Amino acid sequence: MTERCKLFHGIAPQRLTNLLSALNVSRRSYGDGQIILAQGERTESLGVVENGSIDALHYTADGNKSLISQLGTGQVFADFIAASASKESPVTLTAQGDCTVLLIPLKGLFSAPDGFETEMRTLMTNLVGIYADQYFELKNRVFCITAPSLREKILRFLSLQQEKAKSAVINLPMSRERMATYLNTERSALSRELMRMKNEGIIDCKGRQFILKINRK
Repeated sequence: MTERCKLFHGIAPQRLTNLLSALNVSRRSYGDGQIILAQGERTESLGVVENGSIDALHYTADGNKSLISQLGTGQVFADFIAASASKESPVTLTAQGDCTVLLIPLKGLFSAPDGFETEMRTLMTNLVGIYADQYFELKNRVFCITAPSLREKILRFLSLQQEKAKSAVINLPMSRERMATYLNTERSALSRELMRMKNEGIIDCKGRQFILKINRK
């Protein structure tokens, strides 16, 4: 599965295996709900989701949580934490279902192991591309949660999902509970607003499947 990760695209499987060994990369498996990195913890390794997905959750002092981002196969995490002076995670990273992660010591990325210069250039190019994807994902979430009303939050969110799906039918990658957390609202408030929007003919929805019935452009 490793060669399917975005970070390693363009690197031959056997060369990749040897490169990971040279970089002292470790592999760890987690079950559903297990914490990979807790808020306030430190790490000196950049993480890569080899298989599965994880949630990045921020907890406030009163116990409320906010879904900051979802990370899928090939995405990178804890990179800025490993490189920062404080090295304390602002979020808790939790496995969603079974997942496997790779931990790459950050110091190993600053110089290419002998004989792996070409592979390291490919890896670093891929890393820049991943950063770009994460930037736009964060930008999209900020766009959603800063909407002036819950209805507008939902409409912005569904419009972005529709653009991503390139289809009139949207199959959400998250449950209603996680959608509420992502939009920084309560599950009950989200359910009520979705029902009102459905009754008004703005959307159609069943489970995780949505159809946006108005033109947002």
